[in-house]
Amino acid sequence: MEMRMSEDKIKVPYKSMTYPIDEFGRLGGLFSLVDLPIAKYVKYQDLREEDQKKVDESPMWREHA
Repeated sequence: MEMRMSEDKIKVPYKSMTYPIDEFGRLGGLFSLVDLPIAKYVKYQDLREEDQKKVDESPMWREHA
């Protein structure tokens, strides 16, 4: 049986993931324009409210046609 790419996708709830944080406690990695090293990873629930909003609005989690 042949599977198409769309049938093969596994959706991971983004609120159950961990996110990179820089040394100042802000989102880092792909969510940052500043080249600061990642200090640690934290769960979505432990992010600042401002950073949770950035994650929620990220195009990374939108459905693509």
